[in-house]
Amino acid sequence: MPIRVNVQQKFLGVSLATSVLTLRLALGGLWSSDALTTRMHDNAITASALRHHLEADMMHDALRADVLAALQAAQQKQPDQQDAVRQDLAEHVDLFRGSIAANQALSLSPALEHAITQVDQPLNDYIDAAQAITQLAFADQDAALAALPTFLAKFKHLEDAMSTVSDQIEQVAAGTEAAGEDTAHLAQTFMLAAIAVALLLSAVLYLFASRSVIRPIQVMTAAMTRLAQGDNESTRNRGALGSLCRQRQVG
Repeated sequence: MPIRVNVQQKFLGVSLATSVLTLRLALGGLWSSDALTTRMHDNAITASALRHHLEADMMHDALRADVLAALQAAQQKQPDQQDAVRQDLAEHVDLFRGSIAANQALSLSPALEHAITQVDQPLNDYIDAAQAITQLAFADQDAALAALPTFLAKFKHLEDAMSTVSDQIEQVAAGTEAAGEDTAHLAQTFMLAAIAVALLLSAVLYLFASRSVIRPIQVMTAAMTRLAQGDNESTRNRGALGSLCRQRQVG
C-alpha cells in the first residue's frame, strides 16, 4: 500500500530540508570567516617579523657607520666627538637588540625561529667588536685600525646570518600569501555554491507550492465560482470536486 502524505507533512519535510541546508551554509560561512581571520593573523605576524628584521638590518649598518665615524673623528683629532659617537653606538645597539628580541617573541615557524636563534652569537660578537674598536679609536688609533679587519669580518659573518633570516621570512611570506589566496578562493567558491543552492531551493519551493497548494486552490475556486453561477455541469461534478479536496488533504 503506497504511503500518502498530506500537504502539511510535505511542508514540514521541505521546512526541515531547508533548515538543514541553511545550517550547513551557516557553518560553512563561519568556517570561511575563521579561516580568513587565521590567514590575516598569519600575514600580520609575517609583516611584523619583516619590519623588525629590516630595522635590525639598518642597525647592522648603523653600527659599522658608528665605528667608521669614531675612527674618522680620532684621525681628525676631534675628541669632542667621542661622547656623541658613543651615544649613537649605544642607541643603535639597543635598537638592534630590541629588533632581534621582538622577532624572537613572535609565534614564527620552527625554521624561522631557528634562523633567528643563529643570529644571537654573531650579533653579540659584532656588538662587542664595535664597542671595543670605538673605545680604542680615541685611546689608541693604531690598535683600532689594526682591529678593523676583524671587525669587518664579524660584520660579514652577521650579514650572512641575517641573510638566512631574510630568506626564511620570504619563504614564510610566500607560503602565507599562497595559503591566504587559496582560502579566499575556497570561500568565494563556497559562497557561489551557496547562492546556486539557494536559487535551486527557491525554484523547488515554488514548484512544490504551485503543484500542492496554488493550483488546487485555483481549480476549486473556479469550480465554486461556476457553482455559484448555477453551472449545472459543475453541480453534477460536485462529487469530483469533493474528491479533489480530499486528495489535497491526504496527497
